[in-house]
Amino acid sequence: MNKQVAVVAIFALGLTAVFVLAQSATRKSTTPNTNAPSKVTGDGVKTPSGLIYWELRVGNGEVAKEGSHVRVHIRAG
Repeated sequence: MNKQVAVVAIFALGLTAVFVLAQSATRKSTTPNTNAPSKVTGDGVKTPSGLIYWELRVGNGEVAKEGSHVRVHIRAG
């Protein structure tokens, strides 16, 4: 009888350990996900070709003219 109680107690402890480890493994990080796409609002700007874009951060430099070289950072979602 004591052997059966011991086996049940060990099984219960093992099952409890599995649940505790499973819960600790699924905790969410408190640091923000910087790889996530930026949130956008509004309709965006639609070009004649059908491309829709949003300006997430508007620059304050000179406006590009035809033939200018520009650098863009594209984030596709």
